[in-house]
Amino acid sequence: MKRLFLSILFISTTIISQAITFGGPLNDYGRNLIRTNDNGYALLSQYSDTTKDLYLVKLDASANLQWTKQIGNGGDDYTGDIIQTADSGFIIIGTTGDSIGNLHAWLLRLNANGDSIWTKTYGTDPNTIFQGVYAEVYSPTQYSIGIVRAEFTGNSDLILLRTDTTGIVTDTIWLAQFGQSITKHGSDYLVTGITNVVTPDATSLLRFDSTGVNIFTSIYFDNNLISDVSGFSTTPCGNGTLTAGSTNLYTASTNFTEFYLMRTDSAGDSLWTKHWGDSTSVFTFIINDNHDEFYAAGYTEGLPGIRNNFIMKIDSTGDTLWTKNIGPDLNVNEILITEYGFAVIGDSLNQTTTDIWFMRYDTLGHELDSLQTGIINSIDEYDLKVFPNPSSNSLYVTLNTPGLLELSIENLSGETVYKGKINENAKIDISKYSNGHYILKIYSGSKIITRKFIKA
Repeated sequence: MKRLFLSILFISTTIISQAITFGGPLNDYGRNLIRTNDNGYALLSQYSDTTKDLYLVKLDASANLQWTKQIGNGGDDYTGDIIQTADSGFIIIGTTGDSIGNLHAWLLRLNANGDSIWTKTYGTDPNTIFQGVYAEVYSPTQYSIGIVRAEFTGNSDLILLRTDTTGIVTDTIWLAQFGQSITKHGSDYLVTGITNVVTPDATSLLRFDSTGVNIFTSIYFDNNLISDVSGFSTTPCGNGTLTAGSTNLYTASTNFTEFYLMRTDSAGDSLWTKHWGDSTSVFTFIINDNHDEFYAAGYTEGLPGIRNNFIMKIDSTGDTLWTKNIGPDLNVNEILITEYGFAVIGDSLNQTTTDIWFMRYDTLGHELDSLQTGIINSIDEYDLKVFPNPSSNSLYVTLNTPGLLELSIENLSGETVYKGKINENAKIDISKYSNGHYILKIYSGSKIITRKFIKA
């Protein structure tokens, strides 16, 4: 029998520009973001150690770190969605792997401190992957959960279940073939997916009311183009919807990917579509700002491997209001609408590993300086390099600095194992360190630069 564990995790907390990053020694991915009852934030992320676990970060209203929890079920676990309950606890849905590699939907009930109250798993067919992707407090006595059921043959669907407050399933509300994600539109559910029932692949969009009645099922493709149309994210737009994704265009001489936007009316009929971009241009997320303007995230690639991530503001006609380029190392996975503008969660590439990334912006895409309150600052103006990584004997540290700076190394238990000074370069003997993960810190006044490395 598998054992659920929750632990307080020693992590590196840094700021890049005004962006807060969190992470352990390996790759960590920020997935889901909600506002909490105390006006703070809860960040649900993917954490990689010997196995993949869930990682929950709680911030206060000023984005100060309050606590973190690493949550695992023994195998590889994956994030899906998070909501907060009236008692300030949490419902998390995700996916958990068993000892023979099968994947099951996983529902967790946590208290206000992130401690487990109960867990439930769903799905027993060994030829099917069950992925938890959506959670909702439907009523004081019921939760709604969305599960993608993917067969190894390639067929998939998304099913909405109702459970009681202990996770026991009480009803099946609807099943959406080819569904992959759920968005609420008032009390209705919008289900977006990609279907191969036509050639080339097309976007599917379904709308259900709260009782499970199907309002419409539509499949969208461009008759004028030989292309795959992929809608990755849908949000309400007036009485209808706005879907963002990409379209892969094929001609005799080219194969490239463009941005794709489509607006529908309340019956699911397409009002207009737009596609544009160079080489590879993809929307990955879109959300209504509650005033029928929209924040979208995505990326472009020119030359292979040269990627630029961005956040874009779009109006209800699909015209761009502004674009904020955030570079190759910051990837946005979800956007949360707030009273000051919006907040994002995603991934930050830190040399050889990836950390969880959180940032707040105003309505024009300007970073909010208030994020510095109570957070350890990190700068990279000195072009700090730590190599080789991993290392067995000697660790070399170089940076472009005008003076002598303090340097320390900590293990993941927070113990300082080395203290010294650096002026442009240093060689540190780590041959007697235990194998594992360490955090190197450079101190410049009140600022701290951090780098992770591995002793192997």
